[in-house]
Amino acid sequence: PEFCKKYNYSKSERLLFEEEKIDSINKAKSYIVSLKDNEILKQIEKYYNPFAQCFCVQLSLYDEVGKALWEKSFTFKYFFDFLFFLNKDLSEANLIFCEGLINLRDFSEFNFENSKLRSLVWTKLGRQCEKQSFLKQDPSNFEVIVKNEEESHDVLLTDWSSTSDSFEDGRKIHYITDLHLIHRLQNAGCVTREDCIYTIQRIINGFDLNNCGLLLIGGDVSSNYSIFCMFVEMLSCSITRQCKVVFTLGNHELWAFPDKSLEEIVQIYRGFLEEHGMKLLHNELLYANGDFSEWNIIPDTDILMYSYQEIRELLKTARVHIFGGLGFSGYNEEVNANIGVYKKVVNRDKEILETQKFEALYDRILYVLNDKEVVIFTHMPFEDWHMEPERGKNFIYVSGHNHRNTFFEDGEIRIYSDNQIGYHCETPRLKYFRVDGKYDWFLNYPDGIHKITRDDYIEFYRGKNICITFNRDIHELFMLKKNGYYCFILKNALGNLFILNGGAIKSLTRSNLNYYYTNMDAQIAYIKTPLDKFWAIQKSISNDIKKIGGSGYIHGTIVDIDYYNHIYINPIDLKMTPYYALDMIRKYVYPNIPALLSQECPELYVNYKKLLEAENRNEIAIKSDFDETQKIKPILYENTDIYQASREIRKMQKLRSQILTTWYDNVPGAALLPDNHYRPISKPRMMNCGMNASIIDMQSSYDVTVEFEDGTVVEHTTRSKFMKGNIDNPNLK
Repeated sequence: PEFCKKYNYSKSERLLFEEEKIDSINKAKSYIVSLKDNEILKQIEKYYNPFAQCFCVQLSLYDEVGKALWEKSFTFKYFFDFLFFLNKDLSEANLIFCEGLINLRDFSEFNFENSKLRSLVWTKLGRQCEKQSFLKQDPSNFEVIVKNEEESHDVLLTDWSSTSDSFEDGRKIHYITDLHLIHRLQNAGCVTREDCIYTIQRIINGFDLNNCGLLLIGGDVSSNYSIFCMFVEMLSCSITRQCKVVFTLGNHELWAFPDKSLEEIVQIYRGFLEEHGMKLLHNELLYANGDFSEWNIIPDTDILMYSYQEIRELLKTARVHIFGGLGFSGYNEEVNANIGVYKKVVNRDKEILETQKFEALYDRILYVLNDKEVVIFTHMPFEDWHMEPERGKNFIYVSGHNHRNTFFEDGEIRIYSDNQIGYHCETPRLKYFRVDGKYDWFLNYPDGIHKITRDDYIEFYRGKNICITFNRDIHELFMLKKNGYYCFILKNALGNLFILNGGAIKSLTRSNLNYYYTNMDAQIAYIKTPLDKFWAIQKSISNDIKKIGGSGYIHGTIVDIDYYNHIYINPIDLKMTPYYALDMIRKYVYPNIPALLSQECPELYVNYKKLLEAENRNEIAIKSDFDETQKIKPILYENTDIYQASREIRKMQKLRSQILTTWYDNVPGAALLPDNHYRPISKPRMMNCGMNASIIDMQSSYDVTVEFEDGTVVEHTTRSKFMKGNIDNPNLK
């Protein structure tokens, strides 16, 4: 207790030093005392873990050849438990991230010999610390770059609403450029190496890496190689195993090696990054297959040497394509090698040569992959390394260097140069965009009717990120491709045709494949026109739900608020019906959305009211008059008709993935329309009611449509009931 009082511990903290606690600590201390130096080698690590927010002691025993014999770890929530355990011996302890040390009043009894502390603590101890000379140097700033940064600072601080967020199942790609860590460290008042470690870790902590799967770092991290390495090492300890980090070099990285060639410098950085599981792109194409666990690179020589068909075949199942490099500034007549942007490493002639080399590679990529979504990831902006101003449609451009933060999207071209941190922003953070993350298994097939295999069909859906179960026997399977859309038709041994929707089938009225191929355009137009209008309304509602903190996930006619709360949108009159659902049967309907939010989602209701105040009410799709003083009693609705409509809309919505999965007869503009007659899927079977019936549609074994011989149709029954003859004809009752 006297020990605690001396060091100003609170009453609650003094409770830690009860007799029982001291007993357990003394027993632990015996591990250290009992070690005999002449028999085994011992290692004691002492440090503060900022992630777990605890103090740690790691004891390790080794034999003479360095083989680990025994290890023991101790953790302490409070500093004075840690101190007591170590007998006040904090020598060689790593306490860089222990911010509370600066608050201690008396250090006289502590042994801080060779400890790792921030300079503020060393100053309070009255001791000298080893200062880093490069932190005293005046960093080089280019006047035009400083001006660009000042003029576009607001863009840097803005989070834009990207059209890529429409990719509900797309892949997030985070990006940041121009960290300029020397400026960050100087602005933070760093003096020692430990100060640099502390500041860099704080920067990394601000990145929020928990949900980061792919991170692009676009050059100008640091002109000092040791600081660059420090950043990479600390970043590698902060990311998850699933996170892939990709770098390009900036011109500032070249400054660290004034006596080496560009090629030698690239290899130095590449080798170090690969040691830490990261990639450096320098005139190369990086691509990911499958589940993103497999990443491969096509080097510059192969990009130019491989044929058009060889590259496309190599990238057939690629979900992400990133072509990257420094880029260089051969076409920039003001900010280039002549004013020293590369110091002595690259002169103007070399800069122009490297620019032309990169430009030729880019043009090759544009020619071969013009119909794919490719990320062009460079340090220098597009206009610095490409003569023609026109960019590739569907390409995504991520760059930095000039500190002129720019965000641009027009539905075809996307430019993300809006996260150039620069010299003065002290709160760096990541921004992100999404890529579709899909591939088209049949992309290289020409328009027409193609016979395919079961594996082809499954692979196609896998590329679209759509899960299906397809175990049924097939006689013949055909893929119809026309103007970028696909339709899959199954043919049985009798010559009957069935349109496929994932693993479900529906019988078609004709047995001529050419009829369906000929009329695909009319069928798609018939579905797509109203579907696009309906989708626009759904997206507006979904966006409002996301703004207030809800899910906004769209499936069929339903928009999710959260797991239990949903909005049904009637596809006929577009009326919104909010409801709370325990399951598919027990649904409690509210008169409007704010009524549901106020009772079932109170936190979202608060956000909803803020949304009404912040934005134009006329632009809010989910707005509705509501008197929150009245208690609303929801109405129980047990009918499942909304799910029937939702299933039909979901089939139509496959068109958003370019898949036609349903077919309607008598569509305007179709040629040679048949009469409205269903071809039976099964042979007629006698039902218990005394009349034959046949299956005419089967979404699954639990969703079957049968037709009796008198023309009566019964929907949403099961195959099991049909096989047992247990389906009644309602007209016979």
